[in-house]
Amino acid sequence: LAQRHGRTFSFAIFPEAVGGKLEAYQQAGFLHQLSTTLKGQPVTYSNHTGFRLVALIEDAREALPAQLDYPDHLSGFARLGRDESNREVCLPWSQFGHGLIVGMTGSGKSSELRALVSAALRDDLLLVLADLHDNTFPMLNGHPNLLAPIAHTVAEFIDRMQVIREVIEQRKAAFQALHAQGLYPDDLAEFNAHVEPAQRLPRVIALFDEFSSACDQDGGKNGDLAHLAFQNVTEARKFGINLIFSGQSISADLVGPMRDQITTRLCFRVARKEISRIVVGRSGAE
Repeated sequence: LAQRHGRTFSFAIFPEAVGGKLEAYQQAGFLHQLSTTLKGQPVTYSNHTGFRLVALIEDAREALPAQLDYPDHLSGFARLGRDESNREVCLPWSQFGHGLIVGMTGSGKSSELRALVSAALRDDLLLVLADLHDNTFPMLNGHPNLLAPIAHTVAEFIDRMQVIREVIEQRKAAFQALHAQGLYPDDLAEFNAHVEPAQRLPRVIALFDEFSSACDQDGGKNGDLAHLAFQNVTEARKFGINLIFSGQSISADLVGPMRDQITTRLCFRVARKEISRIVVGRSGAE
């Protein structure tokens, strides 16, 4: 038996040497019979090393509410919601890193994006916003925290990636200027701790909504937009720039080269289990 976050699991382990015939234990009828005996609790198996049957025996977790009121602002943090044990998920921007947020229309994705931008504005962070269909951020047109006007076309998406490129180069030079003093900051917090208040640099949140659609119109993974996105995510985090990509879907070709750089992934309801696997590494969001 094993317990985790209020749930109790039972494991039955079969060594590989059991006659070499484990196929019977993998049949749907057998698993269904076990599930029925356990009053409908799901049963699954793994044969990665040996063979294991896993059954959920008891689920003592409290039911999650269908809706949560947005909590008060917490300076320096992105408040994302609740986990399966009803504990708050709250990340400092430095830990949030780069993000991927995927979900169908009506699933809650746009509300989440607006909540993140709202938190960024209350921290007085700078913004780069790309909103292909002008549906997510129309209320922020002309906002003083924008580094550039909100992008609505593929050409403007590429231009905003170039804006981020320029900010990276400017900040790289500022970081290197400290080397003469024997200071070698690894991140924005360290840099700001070493300079005078007037020289401190604000964090930048760059959010590209419908990123996959824009890339499709620009030649996919071989286009300028995808190339610049990969180049930026590999360098931007050190200099206090968080890139967040969102859309109704995403392809493995686009995510693959950036996967190790994207530390926060949120999946709302999507059309297919394959999309769920690309975003969070498992099905279920469909």
